[in-house]
Amino acid sequence: MGVVVRRNGQTQHNTWFVAMDEGFNLLCQVVGTAPVVVAVGARVTVVRAVAPHGQGLPVVELTHPAPDSQQWW
Repeated sequence: MGVVVRRNGQTQHNTWFVAMDEGFNLLCQVVGTAPVVVAVGARVTVVRAVAPHGQGLPVVELTHPAPDSQQWW
């Protein structure tokens, strides 16, 4: 599990930097929701650590959205 800390530019792939509870940061792809729903401070959980054949980004899903005061828009 981790917390979304910032968006990775304006990409269409819904990629965000996530601070994992274990103390490291990862660039992850958030799935299962539209990019406008994801916000800094939202809690996420890992769905898949790596894509098949070691390609792609770790994949995470929202577990708890961020409070309205922390949303990026």
